[in-house]
Amino acid sequence: MLPRSACIFLPVVLAVATAAATAADATDATAASGNDEQPEYSRQALMLRLRRLEAENAALLAEVEGLSRALPVCQAFVQTGGCDPDGPEELRRKCDEAIDAGASGYCE
Repeated sequence: MLPRSACIFLPVVLAVATAAATAADATDATAASGNDEQPEYSRQALMLRLRRLEAENAALLAEVEGLSRALPVCQAFVQTGGCDPDGPEELRRKCDEAIDAGASGYCE
């Protein structure tokens, strides 16, 4: 069974990596311009940054694809009672079925 916390792992990794890269580039631009307040970017620096981000994005997408292949496939959504994922099982749904808002449960 897929851990319940796995669904938040990948977006968090991507957000942290993007924030770190942006902060590093802003620091580099500020240091290069000698300006402590607002970084200035040349067209050449922006194009270089774009190419670097595109390469990082491609690498991250390949990594996510590899990770998603390693994860177990959803077998069913198990709806549980009492708004508790560990509550008594009420019904099972196929993974492609819509889940009602407010339903508690987990993917198996």
